[in-house]
Amino acid sequence: SALEKKSKLRNFFEKNKKIVIIPFYEDDLKSLLPILNNFIKKNGIRISRESINLLIERANGSRESLNKELEKIYNYSISVKNLQHETVKKLTNLSENIDVNELADQYLIKNTKHVTKILNENNYSDEDCMLILRTILIKSKRLLGIIEKNNKVKNIDEVIINIRPPIFWKDKEKVKKQANTWDLRELKGKIYQISEIETLVKSNSINSLNIVSNFMLNY
Repeated sequence: SALEKKSKLRNFFEKNKKIVIIPFYEDDLKSLLPILNNFIKKNGIRISRESINLLIERANGSRESLNKELEKIYNYSISVKNLQHETVKKLTNLSENIDVNELADQYLIKNTKHVTKILNENNYSDEDCMLILRTILIKSKRLLGIIEKNNKVKNIDEVIINIRPPIFWKDKEKVKKQANTWDLRELKGKIYQISEIETLVKSNSINSLNIVSNFMLNY
C-alpha cells in the first residue's frame, strides 16, 4: 500500500541515497497467461479456454499459486493429455483438502500415523485419488534416481543438491528421509504396484478412496 507523505518510513527512504526501493506488483492476466501457455505447450496438454480462464482466476494474482495449480494438472495428465473442464475444476479445488504433495511426501517417509490422519480428515474424490497416485508415482521415480546415484557416490546431500529439476530447499530434508527409508528393490516394486492400483481405481470408482487408503497404509 502507498505510504503517506508524512510517513517517517517514506521520508527515510526518500532522503537516504544508499537505499534502493524495488516495487512489487501482483501478477495479472498479462504476466500469468504466458506461464500457463508455455506449460500447456511444453507438456502437450489440451484444455479449453474456459479451463485456462479458471486457472488464471484461481491463481488470484500470484504466479506461486498458479504454479501449484499447474503441478496438480501435470501430475494428473501423465496418461490423460486431454483434460475436460470438470476435471480441471475439481483438481483446482483441492485447496479445500490438505495438499496432496504433503500426503505423498509422508507416504514416502513411511509416516503411517500422519498418512492415516490426513486420509481420515479429508474427503477425497475420484480425481483426487488419481492425483494422489500420480503424485506418489512422480516423486517415487525421482526418489529412485536419487537412491541409485547415492549408491554410487555415497553422499546424499551432494546428490540432492545436484538433482534436476532442483528440489526446493524446504523439501530437501523430507527427500533425504525418504532416500534413507527405501531400498531400490522395494521402491521399484511400489512403482510397478502404483500402475496396478491406478487400473483398479479406474474400474472401481465407488471404492477408489478405500483402494488408495489400503495401498498407502500397507507397505
